[in-house]
Amino acid sequence: MIMKKVLSAGLAVLLAFGACSCATVDAEDTDPTGSGTGPKEKPAVTETSSYALAEPVLPEMAPYPDEMSFAGEDGLFDSDGFDAAWTAWNEGVQARRDAAQSYPGKLDAYLKKTTETFLTPKEAGKNAVCSPVNIWLALAMVAETADGQTRAELLDLLGVSSIEDCRELANKLWTANYIDDGAATSKLAASLWMNQDVPFKEQTVQTLADDYFASTFRGGMTDPAYSAAFKSWLNDNTGGLLQDAVENLPDFDPQTIMALATTVYFSGKWSDQFQDANTYTETFHGAVSDKDADFMHRSSTGQYFYSEHFAAVSLPFEDAGSMWLLLPDEGVTPADLLKSGEAMDFVLSGGAKGAESTFLKIDMAVPKFDVEADMDLAEKLTALGAGSMFTNKADFSNLTDMDGVFIGSATHDARVKVDEEGCEAAAFTAMMYCGTAMPPDERVEFKLDRPFLFALMGIDGLPLFYGVVNQL
Repeated sequence: MIMKKVLSAGLAVLLAFGACSCATVDAEDTDPTGSGTGPKEKPAVTETSSYALAEPVLPEMAPYPDEMSFAGEDGLFDSDGFDAAWTAWNEGVQARRDAAQSYPGKLDAYLKKTTETFLTPKEAGKNAVCSPVNIWLALAMVAETADGQTRAELLDLLGVSSIEDCRELANKLWTANYIDDGAATSKLAASLWMNQDVPFKEQTVQTLADDYFASTFRGGMTDPAYSAAFKSWLNDNTGGLLQDAVENLPDFDPQTIMALATTVYFSGKWSDQFQDANTYTETFHGAVSDKDADFMHRSSTGQYFYSEHFAAVSLPFEDAGSMWLLLPDEGVTPADLLKSGEAMDFVLSGGAKGAESTFLKIDMAVPKFDVEADMDLAEKLTALGAGSMFTNKADFSNLTDMDGVFIGSATHDARVKVDEEGCEAAAFTAMMYCGTAMPPDERVEFKLDRPFLFALMGIDGLPLFYGVVNQL
């Protein structure tokens, strides 16, 4: 059977800058700088290259050596060639590991501060999912464009003391998580879409290109082809997994001064895949109602984690991180684990904090799930103390000398899908700039038949995605 390609993608952040077309919070309305042009026809063909000014220089990666390609027609194996190829590939792996080991704990404050807020659904009993690492990278780029109180709030939320520290951490975070070697994929991308009629501060744009690997584009904001090129770029860099969400984004308008986008795309397969024959229907007892669902089953020996309030297992991907699954005990909810901080402490420590562990036979039952959620990120960020960017007090003077630039709205949408072979996930954020327990028995059942948490971890041990499954 041909293995289907398992993709995990996250369209992480889309930021559109506009001078005055959006409503503010506690801000006076500003006069429009132009008039609308009415409905726009979508061009049939979009060429991002038509607007490109510069592309980032991405790291070259030696491909993962396929043993079959080193077997000759004579039946002999080219061991020297394979060893050379493996050494070159492994050097890239080590470089990523070195980068990851240079910032342990530096995102912990941000993750602990934001996780409960990000994973609190707007309606009780609903699912919640997002990409916290990608949001961090996007906000770091916003901080580059900001100054004064706006920058100070962002740096505090990001958990860094200076813009220089933020810049260095973002660069290392990007380096550690960028994988494109044929064995695994974890790709990050960023872009700037500038209004050709607005002057920008070149040093800031150059910093975003150098330290955040941002491509730069320039065009007319009333040109429908420019908006279409922007959406095409988003789809290209997220594997086309979010086409409906991207299409629903508004086109640029005369008040837009710049759009900034960042993406993360991840693909991976379970190291030990579930077998289709062992998938059958059982009942998931959701937060709102019960529902029949397809449960994947597997029995294997492994590390089982248990605490006073939850149990957990880790499902590794092939050469591409892992996924934690946390099952709250009866009478405990995912929200309880988020509020207490137990879940994030456990995940960030790689299972070393907040739980005991033992090696035993685990009878695992995991529902195939496809969860999607959206949140008002402006509301969340304001609650987290970074709200001035949404008011007339916003300071984006490091981007442009234009007055009255603020962010009028910010939303985040995400989706994570899990099946027998692996995981498929996507997320995007759009921001409009306008001006101890008893040990278990020797064998244990781990059955996710009630609300649970998950965290898709990158090779650096940080959650690329996390979420709460309250209902299937």
